[in-house]
Amino acid sequence: MELRTERLRLRDYADEDTDTFHGFRIDPDISRYMLWGTDLSLTASRRLLYEMLDDIKSEHRRLYHFLIVHLETGKPMVEVDVNVIMKNAHGGTGYLGYFLNRSFWGQGRRAPGWHYKDPFGLRVDHSKRAENTRSVQTAQVS
Repeated sequence: MELRTERLRLRDYADEDTDTFHGFRIDPDISRYMLWGTDLSLTASRRLLYEMLDDIKSEHRRLYHFLIVHLETGKPMVEVDVNVIMKNAHGGTGYLGYFLNRSFWGQGRRAPGWHYKDPFGLRVDHSKRAENTRSVQTAQVS
């Protein structure tokens, strides 16, 4: 899947994105708020990436991890994740997350997603990582 604007390109991860995928996961300022902690090995990152790549080809896809690439610099700017945990007749359960590449921090950009007015009826539950007050504050900006 791919979407483009004048400045950004949203796309699925690909085989050649191992370094980017792993880089997000070992950055201590990003990973300290994530479920995997700060010590994910390259082997574990590859395993997760290949699981996602296999899931992209699946008829019942459940892992939607996208890179948003800044077209001017060619740098991955954001990873946005929507993981479907369970589907049922009324919709389903899952989680939404994102991380912003450190080189884009402090430039007055909000991560994509927080500017929308909740078209999917999503509820944001910050109870799992209450110490991540910067994300909570970002999510409250509308």
